[in-house]
Amino acid sequence: MCRNFDFAERLAPDVAKMLNRAEELLYRENDPHSSISNAGSAMELFIRHIYKIECFVLSFRDSQWNRIIRLEGKSICPKSIIEALKYIHSRRKQATHEAKASAYDAKVCLKKAHEILCWSIKHYQLGTPPEYVAMDNYTWLLDMPQIEKLHYFQKLIKSSRG
Repeated sequence: MCRNFDFAERLAPDVAKMLNRAEELLYRENDPHSSISNAGSAMELFIRHIYKIECFVLSFRDSQWNRIIRLEGKSICPKSIIEALKYIHSRRKQATHEAKASAYDAKVCLKKAHEILCWSIKHYQLGTPPEYVAMDNYTWLLDMPQIEKLHYFQKLIKSSRG
C-alpha cells in the first residue's frame, strides 16, 4: 500500500504514523469517520510540533481552533495552510460531534494534510517532499500478499451477507 506520509517522519514521526493510519482506515477498512478523526488528531499533534519548533507557549487550555487562529496571527504559515488546518478541524468536529463523515471529506482531509506537511518540510528545510499519490479503495490490494487478499475478500463477502 502506498504510504503518502512516510516522508514526514523527519519532522514528526507520530504525525506521519497517524496519517498513514488515517489513509489505511479510509482505503483498506472503508471507515471515513475514523480516517477523519485520525487526520484531525494528527493535525493537533502537528500544531504542537510547530509551537515547539517556533518556541511558542502552548497553553493546554486553548482549543485546537484557538491554536490555529494564533498560528494565523503569527504569520508563520501561508493562508492556504491555515485554511487547510481549519478545513480538517471542521471536518473532524463534524465527524465527532455530528456523526457526519463521507469518503470524499476523508480524501480531502488526507490531501490537505499532505499539503500541510509538504509546506512544513520545505519551510524547515528538511528536504523535498514527494507528490501525493491519489488512491482508490483497491489500490492497496496491489501490494498485499495473495493469502491476505483471499482472507480480505472472504471477510468482505461474509459481512455483505449479513
